[in-house]
Order: sequence, then C-alpha cells, then structure tokens
Amino acid sequence: MRIRPNIYITRPIPQAAVDTLLIGCDVSLCDSSGDYVPREEVLRGVRGVNAILCMPTDKIDKEVIQLAGPELRVVATMSEDYDHIDNEECKRRGIQVLTIPEDSNETVVDLTIALLLQAVVQKESDDEEDPVIRSNPRSLHTNKGLGGSFSVEMSNRTLGIYKLGRLGLSIAKRLKNLGISRIVYHDVAEVLSAEEVGAEFVSFEQLLSESDILCLCSERRTKSGTTIEENMFDKKSFKKMPKSAILIEVTKSPLLDYKDLYTALKEGEIQCAGLNVREYDTTPYKHQLSGLSNCHFLPYRECYEWDGRREISVSLANEILSALSNNGNPL
Repeated sequence: MRIRPNIYITRPIPQAAVDTLLIGCDVSLCDSSGDYVPREEVLRGVRGVNAILCMPTDKIDKEVIQLAGPELRVVATMSEDYDHIDNEECKRRGIQVLTIPEDSNETVVDLTIALLLQAVVQKESDDEEDPVIRSNPRSLHTNKGLGGSFSVEMSNRTLGIYKLGRLGLSIAKRLKNLGISRIVYHDVAEVLSAEEVGAEFVSFEQLLSESDILCLCSERRTKSGTTIEENMFDKKSFKKMPKSAILIEVTKSPLLDYKDLYTALKEGEIQCAGLNVREYDTTPYKHQLSGLSNCHFLPYRECYEWDGRREISVSLANEILSALSNNGNPL
C-alpha cells in the first residue's frame, strides 16, 4: 500500500488550496488564527512531515528542519521572500524551497509610480505649511487642474536609480515620459541599456547628492543566492541627500537601514519615503515608520486579501504536489 506524503501548514489557508493538497497528501493544520503561531506548536507539528507550508512570520530555521526529520523534502512559503527560512540548511539537505510568484515587472512599475505620486501629494500638503521647503527649486510639486485633476511637475528634476536592471530601466522610461529632466544611476559598472533613457553613470556619492527622486531597485540576492549589500543606505547616506529628496524602495531588499531611515524622516534629513513593505512582512521599525506622515507604503498585494490568496495558494499547493512527486513520492 502506497504511503501518502504528509504536509504541515502553519496557518489556515483557503479551503481550495487544502482540497488541492488533499488530492495527494495527508494534511495537518495548525488552528492558530493569529499573526504568529507559537514556536512550540511549529516544533510539534513538523515532526516527520514531508513538506511544510509556512507564512513569512514563521521562522523555519535549522532547529525546525532538524526536528522535521530526514523525510522533509519541501518548504513552501506564502510570500515572495524567504529570509525566514534557513535556505543554506535546506540546500545542504536537498530540500526544495518554494515561494509565491513575484509581481510582474509592469505591476511593480505601476505600484512604484503610484507610491511616488502618493508621496508627492502628501509632501505638497506638508510643504504648504513650510515656506522654506515650498521655495526650494528642487522640491517636487503638483499642478492642480480643473475638476480636481493634478499632474506632478518634474521638469528640472533628477531621477536617481540604484541598480539599473530591467526594473530600474522600466521605471526610468516611465518617469521620462512624465517629464523627468535628468536620469542618473549607480551600479557595479556602466549599463549599456542606459542609453535608451539617456541615463548617466555616476558615483554612489553623486547619486545621493544629485537625486531629487531616488529609487532603490536592487535585487534581494545575486543569482548565486548570496545576500548582497546590506544597510548601504544609512544615516551617513541620508545626510548626503537633499532635504527635499524622495526615497522610493522599489524592491524589498536589505539595502535600507530602517532605524536610520526613521530618524532621517523624523528629523527632516530627507523629505519623504515610499517603502515596499507588505502586510505580512516583518520589517524593522515598521510600526514606528507607519506613524510618520512622510512615510508611505506600497499598496498591499492582492494575494494578501482572501480572494487573492485563494488563487495564489492553490497555485502554490500544485507546486508542492509536483515537488513531492519529483522527490520520489509518487502521488
């Protein structure tokens, strides 16, 4: 008689995804409905399982992986990120790590522009009460039209991009169409595609000092899977930026020192920031940052709403079944 693989799910997920998993697995589910499941419950639940489906707030470290035992073949997470999973330990044991699909390039660009506009509109409101900022020629402002419409005045402004990859280039093209006057970027080397938008390669210090809008487009990891630059944008960096600067975190990455960013925003070292902080992320200082009027957050991804989670969780469930089948567990 064929033994069915078993999976432990750390939090309730849409029933459609559970039903999908039940086609080929035995499912055990933690009944905790809060934001965090007690670690003791996770340590009990993972023993002897073939797969774990977790949330971004669940720490799947070496202890959890060891307790799961040698039959663990898949660790899946309902997030794009997997910082909460000990990826190196999984690699060592031949355990496959699965995440939900990342947003499409165009979706990220759309959300980035929306985040920028949100920041500018709020900044405009704050500037009305500060004549010093209002008179700053580098400060961005809106032009109000008939019927409540508005546009953002971007002439004589400089867009800075950290890491001009495919995403950074798409943002540069979009903002150039909106009238941005100058585009500068910093990367490990000059990028040939920069010619498409007339972007200038500059030093990191120039990027900081010359950017009216600074977009951070770095990827979380290199292709080899190793973590890249951490906390490059800290208090020293913020002090080199114009006080009227807008900082946009386009991709979730380890570049920002959130504690230093909080201080910089609170003390007016930079004008405002837009952050890629998702509903289930555990970003340091998120609570403090959310209390600032000059800090804005990327709109929550639709998959974090229950209807959106149904589709994305069913897709992830199918990936789990496929991975278990490929790992020698015929379903």
